[in-house]
Amino acid sequence: MMNTDENVAVSGNDAGDNLEEIEGIGPGYAKALNKIGIYRFADFLPYNTPEKLQQALEEAGEKIPLWKIKKFDWLGQARDKVLPQQTNTEHASPQKATEAAQEPQYPSPKEEWEQYAGFNLYFEFRTDEHGQQEWRTLVFKSLDPDSFNGREEFPGIEPVPWVNWILEQADLPITTEPIPTETEVAREPTPPETEDAVPPAPVTPYDAGIEILDVQLSEIGPSSGVPEKRLMAEVRFKVSGPEAETLTAERIPFRSEVHTVALEGGASNLVASGLSQLQPQVFEYTSQQEFPIPELGRHELHSIVLLLPPDEMMASHRGPTFKVVP
Repeated sequence: MMNTDENVAVSGNDAGDNLEEIEGIGPGYAKALNKIGIYRFADFLPYNTPEKLQQALEEAGEKIPLWKIKKFDWLGQARDKVLPQQTNTEHASPQKATEAAQEPQYPSPKEEWEQYAGFNLYFEFRTDEHGQQEWRTLVFKSLDPDSFNGREEFPGIEPVPWVNWILEQADLPITTEPIPTETEVAREPTPPETEDAVPPAPVTPYDAGIEILDVQLSEIGPSSGVPEKRLMAEVRFKVSGPEAETLTAERIPFRSEVHTVALEGGASNLVASGLSQLQPQVFEYTSQQEFPIPELGRHELHSIVLLLPPDEMMASHRGPTFKVVP
C-alpha cells in the first residue's frame, strides 16, 4: 500500500471537489492549492481575503500572483459553490437593506504595488557569411503556469509592434490605445483649415546657402579614452551667397551628421553627429566626427549638414566608399 502524500488513493465523497470549475484555476494552480490543504470549495472559506490566500501559497513555495486571485475572484466563486442555497435564501431586514443601499462604497486603498502581468524580452542577432547582422525581438508572456507561455517573434528591434502585442496580451483593466506605426501616422488626414485659423508667419530666408565641399575619411588609433581603433570623417562645407555675411552674424546653429550605408545589404546607420554654430565673418567650416568601425564588408559614407531653425537649410554629400576587412 502506498503511503506517500502523492499516492494516497481516496474514493467516494473524500475525493474532493474539482477546483478547476473555478474560473482562472487550471491543473497547475489546483496542485498548488492542494499543497496548502485546499481540496474542496469549502477549504477556501478560512481565507477571508485574497492577500491571506496568496501569503499561504507563497509560504508553501507557490508563486501565484495576487492579481490572478483577485481578477477571477477565487474566494467569491468558492463561496458561491459552497453556499448557493444560503446565498439565495438569506434576506436582510428591510431597514438593513435600506441602510446598506444608502451607505457609500469606497474601494480599499492600495498602499503597495501589485504585479498584474509580466513579460520577458530578448534581442537576438545572427551574422551571415558576409559579416552582416540580422536582428529579431522575442517576447514571452510569463506569470501563467497553467498554460504555455505566450511567445511572439518580431523581425528587427522596432519597438512599436512588440509594445502593441504586450499591451494586447496583458489584458489590462484600463483602456489602452495601440501605438500607431509610422505608416499609420503618415496616413492620418490633415485636419481642414477653418476660417478662424491663424496662418503661420511667413519665413523670409536669407539669400544664402550651404554646400559641402569635401569629405575625408581616416583611421585613428587607440587613445587613453578609447582603447580601440576608430574612423574619423572630416566634413568641409561653406556658406555662400549675397547675404552669407548676415547669416553668419546671426550665429545660426548647425548639425553635422555622418551615416554609413552597407552596400551589400543597404542598411543605413547614423554613426555620428555634432552640434555647433556659425561664426561671424567665417564662411568655411570643418566638422570632425569620430565613430566605431562598422561590420565587415563594403560601406559608403553619407554626410549631411543641417542649418537649424530659424533658417533651415541642408546640404548632403555621398562618399567616399570604404571596405572593412578582418
